Amino acid sequence: EVLRRISGREIELRVGSPPSLGSVAAGQVFRIAQEALQNALRHADAGRIEVRLEDGGGRVALSVADDGRGFDAAAPEVRGRRLGLTSMEERAAELGGRLTIASAPGEGTTVRLEVPA
Repeated sequence: EVLRRISGREIELRVGSPPSLGSVAAGQVFRIAQEALQNALRHADAGRIEVRLEDGGGRVALSVADDGRGFDAAAPEVRGRRLGLTSMEERAAELGGRLTIASAPGEGTTVRLEVPA
């Protein structure tokens, strides 16, 4: 709600059943969500951002999707742009999970994290 008011952007939060994660893992998932949200607000020029957190099937899934300008996620120079992509991937790996980034110029971006519950 605070980000919505400050940014003037449409931000939707959808949370399923409460995630079954320990405090350390929950903190890491939260940090990844923060980084993905900040990227959408700072770099994507997104008008709408959707954050989803779901728990089920022995896994916790987080996704942060925006309708912003997007980028070529495979381009080597993206890592040097301070988007926090490497730190998000490292956090995901520490949790035994997987982080994927789907984006293309003009198509928005979706950051998806899946970790074992």
